[in-house]
Amino acid sequence: FAPSPTGRLHVGNLRTALVAWLFARAAASRFLLRIDDLDPADARAEHEADQLAALRALGLDWDPPVLRQSERRTAHAAAVERLAALGRTYPCYCTRREIREAAAAPHGPTAGPDHAYPGTCRDLTPAQRAERQAAGRPPALRLRAGGEVLTVPDRIHGEVTLAVDDFVVRRNDGIVAYNVAAVVDD
Repeated sequence: FAPSPTGRLHVGNLRTALVAWLFARAAASRFLLRIDDLDPADARAEHEADQLAALRALGLDWDPPVLRQSERRTAHAAAVERLAALGRTYPCYCTRREIREAAAAPHGPTAGPDHAYPGTCRDLTPAQRAERQAAGRPPALRLRAGGEVLTVPDRIHGEVTLAVDDFVVRRNDGIVAYNVAAVVDD
């Protein structure tokens, strides 16, 4: 179970924790707790303490240690550096608004709700990148997924097949994205 300490746990969080705890304990397995405190602007120690108290009040216990993503920044950064060294990343200068607008455009091969990122910055020339950099817009770093499609088994839903989007691996403020941190930590 991996709550973000940005506020009190809500019913959905508690349901997720309970289901995960029941699955783990029914399988005589460990129930692990990871605090997703990646964003120092939002994460608060008092929220973490409140969340742990709420889990205890429900009778949910966890196996040590409690993992905190904020303590694993070096491992997260190393994963992003490996992807970059393999040529699997590129800088993206788009704002969320620009991405929404481009993805909603009625043309292009990736238009539609299945493609959250339309590839606007994927193939920028060095001159185009320099122009955006000179405009003072710091880039995020995106995975170059190449339209890869993956099938994974899910205990509840069976086989699930989805295309991998060019998702952000490091935000434009330098913080490694949750998707990367969670995979590294898991």
